Amino acid sequence: MAHLRAEKASEDVAYSLVGRIGHAVAPVLQPLGFNWQMGVSLVTGFVAKEVVVSSMGVLYQIGDEVDETSTSLVKALRNPAGGVTPLIAFAFLTFVLLYTPCVSVLIAVRREIGARWMAFGVTAQLVLAWGVTFAIYRWGLIFGLG
Repeated sequence: MAHLRAEKASEDVAYSLVGRIGHAVAPVLQPLGFNWQMGVSLVTGFVAKEVVVSSMGVLYQIGDEVDETSTSLVKALRNPAGGVTPLIAFAFLTFVLLYTPCVSVLIAVRREIGARWMAFGVTAQLVLAWGVTFAIYRWGLIFGLG
C-alpha cells in the first residue's frame, strides 16, 4: 500500500506546476543526461543553490525522516528508475557549480553594473555550464563511463 501511495504522489508531482516546468526544460537538459527532476532542481536552485538537493529529495519522494546521515536520496537516485549514473551525477554537479548564481547575487550584479551586463553574465554562465557539462557527459559515454 505504501508503494502505491508513493507512486501516486510521484505522479501528482509530475503533473503539478513544478513538474510541468521540469518537463518544459527537459529537452534542453536531456543531451546532458539529466531527467526532468534534475531540471526542476536546477530551476529551484536558481533561487538558492542549497535548494538543489532538497528539491531532488522532494521530487524523488524520499520522505520526511531525512537528516545529514540518511542515504535515502542516494538510494533513490541509484535506483534504475531514478536514472542517475555516476557519470550523470558528476555532470550534474559540474553544471550546478558553473551555472547562474542565485537571485540575490544577480540583484547585486544588476545594481553594480546594470541589467545588460547581468543578462550577459547569466547567458554566458548558462552557455558555459551547458557546454562543459555536455563535453563531460559525451566524453564519459565515449570512454564507457556512463
